[in-house]
Amino acid sequence: MPMRAIEVPSYGDADVLTTTERPVPEPDEGEVRIEVRAAGINFADIMQRRGHYHGGPEPPYVPGMEVAGVIDAVGDGVNREPGEAVVSLVEAAGYAEYTVADARGLLEIPEGMGVEEAAGFPVQWLTAHNCLHEWGGLEAGETVLIHAAAGGVGSAAVQLADEAGATVVGTASTEAKLDTARDLGMDHGIRYTEVDFVDRVEDVTDGEGVELVLDGIGGETTDRSLQALSSFGRMVSYGAASGEPGRPNTADLLFGNKRVIGYHLGRAIAEDWRPPPRPTSSSRTASPAARSSWCRRLPLVVDVAPRGPFGLLPTHLLPVVVFAPDQIVQPEWGQQADEQDQHEDGTVGRHQPRKTSTMSLEPAVSSRYSSE
Repeated sequence: MPMRAIEVPSYGDADVLTTTERPVPEPDEGEVRIEVRAAGINFADIMQRRGHYHGGPEPPYVPGMEVAGVIDAVGDGVNREPGEAVVSLVEAAGYAEYTVADARGLLEIPEGMGVEEAAGFPVQWLTAHNCLHEWGGLEAGETVLIHAAAGGVGSAAVQLADEAGATVVGTASTEAKLDTARDLGMDHGIRYTEVDFVDRVEDVTDGEGVELVLDGIGGETTDRSLQALSSFGRMVSYGAASGEPGRPNTADLLFGNKRVIGYHLGRAIAEDWRPPPRPTSSSRTASPAARSSWCRRLPLVVDVAPRGPFGLLPTHLLPVVVFAPDQIVQPEWGQQADEQDQHEDGTVGRHQPRKTSTMSLEPAVSSRYSSE
């Protein structure tokens, strides 16, 4: 039985995306098949499609690393039932009507959360949580610098850091984006196109620097961020939205007693991650939740979210592909990303909601945004 999917037949801009038919996958032992109702779109998907993602797939392939939908079939050894509404990370092929997922990583969609919201949640929020807490060791009272504070990961990190009792410093390219981040809990905003963010950090911290930096930009931003760190500070590098990897100056690390920690969600999952050891200013040890496997991270994030219809979740920041009976639809910015995502902060238009339209599947992929 064929299914519809969105395929990347060759590397290129958004216009290379095509709809195609593929066989419906069968779940192996320990897997489930999900009837996909919505699939999240991430900046990593765009970099993969362009051929700029380290270790990314080769065309032709079906992109997509997070989905929400309903269990359609189960493999041997799986204690799940068809019809359960779930959200899951997947290795690939999320932009399809059906995909398979490891049953150990399934998460129930919380009450009050729609499939479109759920599909856009795991990658960004798991990354934000882990970079701040499991890898970065953020503690109450510390100051954290979050680049691209109005982007997907950045907007989640701002809220989680604020909730953890940290002072949040964020960067963005426009005042509109900074206003978005302020609404989410950012204390100090830096428009990096107008001022030097290192100088501004010095002002905010009375010359001490921040204890933690979250860097998904790479390139020159990585090197400059080290200068914004305090002695014994740490920086978590989780991406290279600028298109260039960061190359830290080891002299800055050596004489500043600073650390750079790499984070990649997919690799961490594949290697059954455990948080890296870290010295802290207290004798605090990791809780059982912090020591648990990756599949427990989303409930942990959800549990600490106290505001809004679903805690901290700002639904207008969630771009998704929606799978409906007669159509496959995706957000407008997915079609225009190659013009929009050249900004250093990598927000790719996530910071603003857009009105949506629904069109026939043929002859091309149509557009819709998740916040109607």
